[in-house]
Amino acid sequence: MYALNNLKSRMEKEISAYQDQIDHLSCKILEMQKLLELNKLDPERILRLTTTDPTAAIQSLHSPSPSIPATPTEFGGYGLSAAAPPPPAPPPPPPPPGGGLFGSVVKAKDCPQPTQPLKSFNWMKIPENKLLGTIWTEIDDAKAFRTLDLEDFERNFSAYQRQDDVVDGAAAGRSPAKVRELSVIDGRRAQNCTIMLSKLKMTNEELTKAVMTVDSQDDIPRDMCEQLLKFVPTPEETQMLSEHAKEQNQMARADHFLFEMSRIDHYEERLKALHFKKNYHDRLSAAVPRVKGVLEASKEVANSRGLRGILEIVLAFGNYMNRGQRGNAFGFRISSLNKIVDTKSSANKRSTLLHYLAEVIDNKYRNLLCFEDELVHVKGASKIKLSDLEAEIGTLRVGLKDIEKEVEYQRRREAVAGSGSGDDSFVSVMSQFLEIAGCLFADLEYDFNDMKHKFTECVELLGEDPKTAQPDEFFGTFDQFLVSLSESRQENLLWRKLKEEEERKAAKETEMRAERERRKLSSQPNLNTEDQNGEMEELIYALKNLNAFGFESNPVKKKTRSRLASHGQVLSSASMTTVSKQRRQSPATAQDRLYMIS
Repeated sequence: MYALNNLKSRMEKEISAYQDQIDHLSCKILEMQKLLELNKLDPERILRLTTTDPTAAIQSLHSPSPSIPATPTEFGGYGLSAAAPPPPAPPPPPPPPGGGLFGSVVKAKDCPQPTQPLKSFNWMKIPENKLLGTIWTEIDDAKAFRTLDLEDFERNFSAYQRQDDVVDGAAAGRSPAKVRELSVIDGRRAQNCTIMLSKLKMTNEELTKAVMTVDSQDDIPRDMCEQLLKFVPTPEETQMLSEHAKEQNQMARADHFLFEMSRIDHYEERLKALHFKKNYHDRLSAAVPRVKGVLEASKEVANSRGLRGILEIVLAFGNYMNRGQRGNAFGFRISSLNKIVDTKSSANKRSTLLHYLAEVIDNKYRNLLCFEDELVHVKGASKIKLSDLEAEIGTLRVGLKDIEKEVEYQRRREAVAGSGSGDDSFVSVMSQFLEIAGCLFADLEYDFNDMKHKFTECVELLGEDPKTAQPDEFFGTFDQFLVSLSESRQENLLWRKLKEEEERKAAKETEMRAERERRKLSSQPNLNTEDQNGEMEELIYALKNLNAFGFESNPVKKKTRSRLASHGQVLSSASMTTVSKQRRQSPATAQDRLYMIS
């Protein structure tokens, strides 16, 4: 606590000391002002002295100035009587507005004047009342003036631009003539302005006439009207150009254009009104569908029976799946619709609760299949920001009011002048425009208020907060849900087709497998004993009755047949198998086989 008190007392002493210094300097300043009035000292001398040390300046001022003779007897030390001491100084007066420490003394700078107009330097001056304590109090540009070659400076930065004017014909052999153009505005701005004017392809007289007649002939395109607004003469440019009004014939293209436009009364206001008039119907046509889109979407959501059915099914799903505090719900936030897809199926990893909802609708709620047709304006309304729409309508409202003010101003000006100019048709044209535009805007504003009312009712109907709900977010939730539900329905249909295709392929493969088994069984040889015995008996019978088959009697063949007949019973099992295979390969009759044997 003691340290704090000590610190406080020390700070109070320092503040008191600083205050004493301020009071002392204020007294010295007052004395210097009195000296300036009495002795008429050179302001340059005072400025040079005070920029170094105010105290030394006071002491220096006590000595007589070389340009103003003074004696101690006449003025005393401070311009007063030598016998009487100076009276106490009153409190210092407040500094003059915009002035420095010494009022008008700081403003007086002895700068050499150029012999011709020079280009402007786009800088920002530091206010004179903020120079104290800065480096600028130590800088004296008079030294630089004594060093600079001002003639060379003027030659390089003259406002007159030199351009080569090459002549042809007989004068082609002579040196090109020099044409001097006056340009006082910023070089980059002048270049851009010249480019804009070259695209516009209109003379200054034609532009002036178009502005005064509110472009009755539609000579100025809308995009160029917007570009013209970027090159409205500023007050500084107007002042600089007015100083060279007598040299307007020598001005460069951009300077001459800005000079001519600056002579039109309320040029900027007229040009803004013209630009607003050219774009009003397009802007109005763009705002009306947006207002009606949100209005119709609000009505559709509030009156949709299909949407109510969907919400009913989702509410049943949620209450059946959730237990405890999360369950037993009577309603849910609309944003929950887009969280249905996050619940995955445990039976099919590809499927979600949204796929199941789509399947339930397809199978059991056929009346809800086309509920998207009840919400046709929702998609468009999901792209509209209420803040942007309000800003656009507000801009139209302000634009119409600005035109009303300008019409009133021009009407009063004409009344004061006695009669309007024949070329100035601003009042008549814009008054007619205001009548039509005002009626159209009134309809738009009525629909906009109705839209906000219907949207608020729709939001409250679904249990949402109308203070925070925005059309793009509110309708965007429904639009995203409709898209996701449609995609889930398409995926279900695709999966169903794939499943049916797989089932058909499986059934076909099963049938082909069974057919292969049947063919395999039918192609295997029959080794039954009864079949073998029957074939042997048939063969023996055929051998005994060869004549019955038309064979000629041949002793060799007969002997062979007898041997075969006598040994027919002892044919090997292998021979029988061979005959059976031949029979299988060629379904020939017994007669054919006997022929082959013979």
